[in-house]
Amino acid sequence: TAQRIVVSANVEASLVFDGVNITTSSNSPFTLTPVAGGGAKARIVLADGSSNSLKGVANYPGLRCGRTTTLVIDDGILNKDMNGNDIIPNFGTIPNDLTLLNGTKVKKGDRLTLLDSKNPGSLTTTGSTFAAAIGGGAGEDAGNITINGGNITARGSYHAAGIGGGYHTSSTPGCAALSPAVIPSGTYGAKSGNITINGGMTYSYGGAHG
Repeated sequence: TAQRIVVSANVEASLVFDGVNITTSSNSPFTLTPVAGGGAKARIVLADGSSNSLKGVANYPGLRCGRTTTLVIDDGILNKDMNGNDIIPNFGTIPNDLTLLNGTKVKKGDRLTLLDSKNPGSLTTTGSTFAAAIGGGAGEDAGNITINGGNITARGSYHAAGIGGGYHTSSTPGCAALSPAVIPSGTYGAKSGNITINGGMTYSYGGAHG
């Protein structure tokens, strides 16, 4: 499909991808709207066994998560305890004795792979010229990106990262044209943002010079 997914500013969305395949002729297939002080947030759960893909066009990521926005990608076993609290790893292990949302009991010090699905869904994201696959568009910093599970393949395009910021130069083509606008406007930072990988399998490929 060419229909886009846009999460509005100040909204926290939870979505399940089960055979979502989007290629756009304009803008990003999936956009977290950036805004000063309250960018969009989203948790994407990849349904077990599913294949999903997002492919953007010039200057735009496959999955746009720019500065001020927050993205979490997980598999069918959510990194949450039975009370709905996020499980924050402690030096690569389970932090406390916990019961997961699915009823599974884990102990402090257990390996994080116990939080991975045995049949994880996959997500392939592709950025186009000057844009990361997951993160910032042309001249844009990436936001807060956490991957807890799933098989992720991120292919950045020319001058851009697989996961992180877009192409940076003081005259980045198309930066001012990004819609919605980059936050803060006109900085042309294209920094990597905050990237955390807790589980799953992630393959990130920068484009030429990326």
